[in-house]
Amino acid sequence: MAYVAVWMDHNHAKLFTFVPGKVERVTMKREENHHHKTNHTDQEKKTAMHKFGKDLAHALEPAKEIYVIGSGTAKTEFKHYLEEHKIKKVSDKIVGMDGMEEGTDGEIEKKAHAFFKHRNVFEG
Repeated sequence: MAYVAVWMDHNHAKLFTFVPGKVERVTMKREENHHHKTNHTDQEKKTAMHKFGKDLAHALEPAKEIYVIGSGTAKTEFKHYLEEHKIKKVSDKIVGMDGMEEGTDGEIEKKAHAFFKHRNVFEG
């Protein structure tokens, strides 16, 4: 099992999976319904956010521990989504949450590595 840090906002998520000897990176984007409409209804936005939350939760299922980092309210809204939809196999694995404006992948990885190292999950 791996330790996963996820940086997220309302439009995308960057997953950093710490496995022995390396870090695997994956970016997920919220799908938009682009039918040449400029004004999306609240229901369309809610549906897109629900699918994004569901897809992100599915991607995080294999993690042993999850560290959620993000800007604004996205991280707390995601945690609320997990609790509201009773996705305990993911919500119970969240061991930390922190605010961070979007940085480079290297900056996010460094912050996540320091968090997990402090939790003594890495050898040496």
